This record gives sequence, C-alpha cells and structure tokens, in this order.
Amino acid sequence: LEKPHPVDQWLRPRIPAFLGLIEDSTWFVRKAAIQTLSSIVHVRMDLLGDSLVRIMPAVYKQTAVLPELVRTVDLGPFKHVVDDGLELRKATFECLSTIMENCFEVLNVDCFVSCLKEGIADHYDVKVPCHLLLAKLAETHGQTVLYVVDALAANLEKTLRTRLKSDAVKQEVDRHEDLLRSALKAIHAMSRIPNIEHQEKFAQMVARTIQSNPAMMSRYEAIQTEGELVEMMDLT
Repeated sequence: LEKPHPVDQWLRPRIPAFLGLIEDSTWFVRKAAIQTLSSIVHVRMDLLGDSLVRIMPAVYKQTAVLPELVRTVDLGPFKHVVDDGLELRKATFECLSTIMENCFEVLNVDCFVSCLKEGIADHYDVKVPCHLLLAKLAETHGQTVLYVVDALAANLEKTLRTRLKSDAVKQEVDRHEDLLRSALKAIHAMSRIPNIEHQEKFAQMVARTIQSNPAMMSRYEAIQTEGELVEMMDLT
C-alpha cells in the first residue's frame, strides 16, 4: 500500500510487534522481518512512527558474523563451510542503505559506521554492497566517514591486495574484478571528501595499493573518468 488506506488503522498498531521479529531466535525469520522493514521504510515510513528508532539496535546486530550460524558440511573427499547468516547480513545492509537514503536521522552514526567497517571486511557478497553503501555515505555525509577513515582504509587495502589462485576459473576472475572495482569506487568517493587529504593513513593506502600499481591505477583512472562523465551528464 503506497498511499494511505483504511487498513492503516489496523496495521499501524501491529507494526511494533512485527518488528520484534527482528530479534527472533531463527535467522530466516529475522531475515524476512528485515526485508519487510526495508520495504516499509521505502514505501510507507509514516506507518513506523517511533518504532524504527527503538528497533535500530536490533537491526545493527544482524550485520555481525555469528559463529553459531557457520557450519561445516562433510562432502567426503573435502569439506565445505556454509554460513547461514550470510543472506541475513546482506539483507540487513540493504535495509541500512534504504534507511540511510530515506531517514538518515534515525541512524546512530557510530553504530552504523562500525557495522560498515566490519561489512567491508566480510564475505564477497557483503563486501560489494557495503562498498556501494560506503560510497553513498562518503558522497552525502563525508564528515561521518572521516571519523573512522583509518579503519576503513585498512580493510579496503586488504581487499585490494587479495590475489586469485593460479587455477582460478573465469567466474572467480570476474567476481574478483567486480570486487576490486567496487572497492575502488568507494575509495574514489572517499577521496572527494573535504579535508581527506589531511588523513595520512588514507593517503598512504592510496599510494601503496593504487598509485604504485599500474594495473590498479588504470582501473582507478577508469572509475574517475566514469564519475566525471556522470557529473557532466547531470549538468546538461
């Protein structure tokens, strides 16, 4: 329901109880609740009232890697690690992105940035959307990023220094390239924050991992060019 509807009077008082499912003991129930919250924030913020502020601490918790959701599956000649919490973390960061775009004021900046710092050090499927989220945050609330720029730079550098195995297949090569590009886009957005040049560790990271590496520098310059083209199109 994208517009006010008579059913709202029935739905609104039941929203707090529903949001309580974000703290359910079952991860897939928490995931469903998080995804629904994201939809409500995007479409009908007015239904939430002050419930969103109260539930945010529980939302932040869903970005953490939970050891109890990681299991090892024995496949005979080898073992496979399955992280059941991965989809939950992805959904939560997508929800945080929606909240940031629609009601930034409800975010606890310290908690939010702390979650983001851990997200860019997580699994590939979490890192990429977190890079995008970091880029958005740098563009809209750059001074917030400056508070933890050293930790962010350290985790971004680890990603840029990741190397593929010699026998990597094409899918792995493509995913690795996407990961590097998303990290570089975040760094490019951060480089445009006023006074970022005074952040010594960020400057050193850029010099070590990008400027001293011709292949990485080529990727970075391509991203800079893409950004300039977008800006020119926005002006026309």
